Formats: sequence, structure tokens, C-alpha cells
Amino acid sequence: MNRVLYLIIVFSLISCKTSSTKATDSSYAELVPIYDRILQTLYDWTSSKKVKKDIVEETVQYALGAIKAGRLGITISPDLPEDFYEGAQFAYDPTEKKPRIALSPYVLRSFAKYPTIVLSAMVHEMQHAYCFLTNSADFLRAEHNLLERYLYELDAYHVEAKFILKYLINNPNYQLTRMEILLAKSFKDNSLEEFSAKMLGHDMYLAMAISEEYKKPRSEKEMVNHYQEILDSLLKIEFNGKDTQFNMYLKLMPLYTVNQFLPFGVRYVYYKAHKTPPDYDFDFQSTYPELYKSYLRAGELLSYHRGDFFQVNSALRVRYTKLD
Repeated sequence: MNRVLYLIIVFSLISCKTSSTKATDSSYAELVPIYDRILQTLYDWTSSKKVKKDIVEETVQYALGAIKAGRLGITISPDLPEDFYEGAQFAYDPTEKKPRIALSPYVLRSFAKYPTIVLSAMVHEMQHAYCFLTNSADFLRAEHNLLERYLYELDAYHVEAKFILKYLINNPNYQLTRMEILLAKSFKDNSLEEFSAKMLGHDMYLAMAISEEYKKPRSEKEMVNHYQEILDSLLKIEFNGKDTQFNMYLKLMPLYTVNQFLPFGVRYVYYKAHKTPPDYDFDFQSTYPELYKSYLRAGELLSYHRGDFFQVNSALRVRYTKLD
């Protein structure tokens, strides 16, 4: 298996594209064996007969099979940020007609010192690849839907957390990073609610409530009224000088979640009630004017403290992604 994967990687990396001149194909030579070790490690662990198979093994084995079959590319991308949070990405370029997982040179060179975060990031992107390859239409539609993109990210973090708990957390040969510890703990304690709050800046349960509303056996009026109740409760939030920065952040988070996701939830409600196609030109303001007014008021409340919200969120992400 090792040799087969290695040859696939070499073939895939030779055709790597970059929009800059800061690296050439020949400069990737030292990184190709590292890529091979990452994939070989994941193959060895998830294919062992001693392991009880679940979503982690299904995801990894499916992605490795897609790589071997040439349906999933893997590349080294020097244009990606030099960090672990954005230095590993799944991407699909219609002109290339093949999805790919890209790792930055920084991520690959960090594998020797920080193997756990590199392996975890790879599993995360493999889950995105799995979702794309098994249902590309829904995955591509989510590119223009912030709510669906968030839910896809939660799915990937779900698989990543299970991978950490199953293969890394009790392995004496590895030491987890702060982000992995947070992810694993949040998965066990609150189904990723804490991780979503601190790293993604969203109230997970509120996001799911917005997403799930249209699936319930309710009338259009009942669903819209429920969204109105959510907004009414958020508009009652009070801020005072006694709030700590983090408490202020927690108060603002549901406002930010609604600001980002409610228009997509409302669109789903309309689609369900009127049986319109997903690309129907829906107008929130004219369709549900009273709900839209409340949505704008919630946005105004958020705007007064938007800088405070993003300052805390940025500090949290720095804290948990810092390696030393």
C-alpha cells in the first residue's frame, strides 16, 4: 500500500498549481515523503483488524480509495496560510474537474513536531471530500449558503473529534495541541457546542434550530412565528458595563448567529411552503416584512458591539491555535 500511495502522491503533486512564484515543483520533493507518511499512517490505523469500524474508518478509507482511483487529488499549495487552521483545505475547481485536498508546505513541514494536528486536519478534509464525492450537488449548493457551510464544518469536526478520541488522546506517543484538546473535550461534554462558540463564533443549538425548523410538520405561519419568537427573545438582551468581555461575547453570539443564518432558514421555509426550486429568487423583505424588521433590529443591536465580538473571537482562536 505504501508504494502505491507514494506513486499516486508524486503524480498528483507534479501537477500542483500555484498563483505565485515562491515555490516550484522541484522544491516540493522533500515534502512528498511526508505526505506519504501522513496517508500511510491513516491507512495503517484505520485498516487494522483490531479496530472497530465506524464513521472515522469509513471516511478515511473512502478518501484513500478515491485517491488511489484518481477521483480525489492531493496537492501541496504554497498559497495557503501558514497555520493549521487554514493551511489544510478541501477544494473543487470546475476547470480541473477533480476535487483535491491541499496542504500548505508549513503544515507538511510541521508534521515531525506536531503530528497530531496534521493527522487531525487531514481527517477533517477527508470528511469534506467524502461529502463532496457522495453528494456533490448538495455540497456545491452549500458554497452559497452560510448555514449549510457551517453544518458541513460541524460534520467534519465531528469526525475529527472522534478520530482524536479513538486514535490520539490515549496514545502515549503523541501530545495533543490546545485546539485538539478543546475539540475532543467539547465533543464529549456538549456535542461541540463549546467548540462552535469559541472557534466558530456561533451558537450551535440556535443554528440547528434555524436549520431544522423547515423540517418540522408545521404550517408556514407557524414556522415564521417561531423565528419571530427567537428574534423577540434576542431583542430583549441587555448589555451593561458589568459584563466581562467573554460574557459580552456570549450575549452577542446568538445575535451574530441569527444575523448570518436566519435568511437561509427563512428561505427554506418558503421553499417548503410554496414548493419553489432552490434557485428561486426569494426576497426576505417583501415576503415576510414583519420578520424582516425584527431581523434588522437584531442586526442593529449586534452592530453596536460588532468590534467587541470579533476581538474576543479572534483572541480565542489565537489562544487555541497557538502551539507553544
